[in-house]
Amino acid sequence: MRTVRGVGLTLFLACWSLMGATEPTYDLARRVETALSATYLVTTTIDLGDAKLEFSAKTIEKVESVEPNGTFVVVGETLEGKLKYGTDEYPAPPTKPTRVRRSTSGAVLELLGIETDSEKYRLATLDAFYYPGKPVAVGESWRREGQGNVKQGAPPFRAEYTVDGVEKLGGTETLRIKAKITEIRAEKPAKSEGTYWISLKDGWVQKAELTWSDVPFAGSPGPINAFLKLERL
Repeated sequence: MRTVRGVGLTLFLACWSLMGATEPTYDLARRVETALSATYLVTTTIDLGDAKLEFSAKTIEKVESVEPNGTFVVVGETLEGKLKYGTDEYPAPPTKPTRVRRSTSGAVLELLGIETDSEKYRLATLDAFYYPGKPVAVGESWRREGQGNVKQGAPPFRAEYTVDGVEKLGGTETLRIKAKITEIRAEKPAKSEGTYWISLKDGWVQKAELTWSDVPFAGSPGPINAFLKLERL
């Protein structure tokens, strides 16, 4: 009888242990409210072969409006910036604020005020973080696919993510997520690959390090390769 009871207790403790070992899940839904904002330091480095061109700027993203279905408009504005070529530095020319309508998943629905600009649409697609739409655990993966924008000449895309771990940046707890976004059915598909750190407090991007390959860039005669680093201030 003692043996039977001992086996029963062992099985109970084993089941309890397995239940306790279940990975916690994390909700990555982005918090969006009118006037909610975040300030970032954005650095883009382009390898030109004989030298590197670096653009760095402090930017602010602010939620302008939220629709009943959850779609929202974000205004992005550059507060200050500079260009660095080799050892030379120059103040960056001012840029106009951008207004982007996004879905709850983070997908770019429309660049407001822009009639036709495939380069900007393609960059906005590669630069976006596409949320899973459900709680996720460390080690879990998800995929998003989009139809692109035929009118704007932006091809369809596929975004793939894997939760790599939990990490604290400063005083903010984040999920560290490996990401790969690739254009599909394009003559020369652009690609973005790297890591996002998403705040567990509000679901906004806390940090990102991305390598861009064959991306369109205004003023360039052809696609470029670049490295993008974004840090929330």
